[in-house]
Amino acid sequence: MSRKVLLQLVLPLIGLSVLFWLLAFAPGDKHYQPALLEMSVILRDGDGNVSAMRKGMEQAAKDLNVELRFLTPAEDNSAVEQVQLLEHEVSGAAPA
Repeated sequence: MSRKVLLQLVLPLIGLSVLFWLLAFAPGDKHYQPALLEMSVILRDGDGNVSAMRKGMEQAAKDLNVELRFLTPAEDNSAVEQVQLLEHEVSGAAPA
């Protein structure tokens, strides 16, 4: 094989290999983490009636990268405290 033919075959192959390597293993894309979403759940009471539902919500939050907070009033089924908790969460929320 002549040197000219060898260069015509090998140089494009090397160029394509380098291009593939740069595109396939881009350094910036490996460590991208999406922003953490925050969510609050206000419950009526603090007893264990919703424990299965709570475990399911915690698992879904973990799978979807969501920070989940459970808020319960000090007095069971207190509408006034629930409204206060809701207003507190709304006032602390970032504008959309």
